Amino acid sequence: MSREPSAEFARRLRSIDPGLVARWNPIACRWQIVKLWSKGRNRDGSHAKGVKRALLTYQGKIGDNPLYRMRELGAIIGTLTGPNGEYRDLDDSVLSDLRSVDTWRTDHNPTATFDQEQRDLERQEEETHRKHKEMIDHEVDHFVDWVTKDKIDLGAHNAL
Repeated sequence: MSREPSAEFARRLRSIDPGLVARWNPIACRWQIVKLWSKGRNRDGSHAKGVKRALLTYQGKIGDNPLYRMRELGAIIGTLTGPNGEYRDLDDSVLSDLRSVDTWRTDHNPTATFDQEQRDLERQEEETHRKHKEMIDHEVDHFVDWVTKDKIDLGAHNAL
């Protein structure tokens, strides 16, 4: 007997990574998260449509006829178990655990972290530049006030 994850869980799992699927392992009696291996490619490098890497496995016999099953190949990301090794169902905590260990992507963008750091650095530089400009403007205003208050003849000072 084969178990399938709910359509909603499968959809949300694919939203994390389109190659992720949940499979029931009947031997371990546990759910496993599997990353399917990529589809084949055409000679020009484009993805081949409808071609998946798969394995034909022998399942037994029905009468004298052998029974085979086609299964897509992939790498097991993890087997779901509770804190004490007990059964763990497919729920939101599985999805949040997967997101928390996703060190390659941030918001599905590998450069998002770098981009955010770059924007933060640019904001800091703009703020420093703005403060420096305000300081200079204040000093110029102070100098102009001093000159006009004391009615100093700047031409006389330049003649010296």
